[in-house]
Amino acid sequence: AGLSTGYDEVVLRGDPAAGRAFACFYLADGRLIAADCVNNAQEFMFGKRAIAEGLSPDRSLLADPGTPLASLLQGSPAGAG
Repeated sequence: AGLSTGYDEVVLRGDPAAGRAFACFYLADGRLIAADCVNNAQEFMFGKRAIAEGLSPDRSLLADPGTPLASLLQGSPAGAG
């Protein structure tokens, strides 16, 4: 989802070496601009929505597979996080 050019930070969610599902989220100035999701449709749909809404999710929560992605969509306007 999105284009992974112009990013200044990458957040990895999951462990590519430990399993077959993970995601790389690309941020520019804290705002999510792209997501590469492997074997996880939920993360892909989150990425599409978060990019469209211009969200700036908390990086530590975004990286934590135990954090529900829906919680990151609530109350995370651009510039926060």
